Amino acid sequence: MDERFLIEEAYSNGVLCLLTCTSTLAAGVNLPAKRVILRSPYIGNSFIKFSQYKQMTGRAGRAGIDTSGESIVIVNSKDKIKVKDLLGGPHDYCHSSLGYDGGKGVRCLLLSVI
Repeated sequence: MDERFLIEEAYSNGVLCLLTCTSTLAAGVNLPAKRVILRSPYIGNSFIKFSQYKQMTGRAGRAGIDTSGESIVIVNSKDKIKVKDLLGGPHDYCHSSLGYDGGKGVRCLLLSVI
């Protein structure tokens, strides 16, 4: 059996109460959590974008599972203002691909479920 599967199942069943992972794995983990802690606002040498922050912390307080969730970012004093700007400033633009190429995205989506 795959290690990742065993760990995810143990966490889902309450055998494990804590998971740690890299930012790459955090983007692919689909497990609800009460609290997500980022030990740094960087991925490699790059300061995280708001979309990356949302992706990694989106597991905290999942609707229908928890009534609330928490995300904690551990920050050096030199990055305090950047993190405040990240969380309080304008966010990355998000647009739907469903209207792509004259509605082709919607047709593809509908056909994929038939």
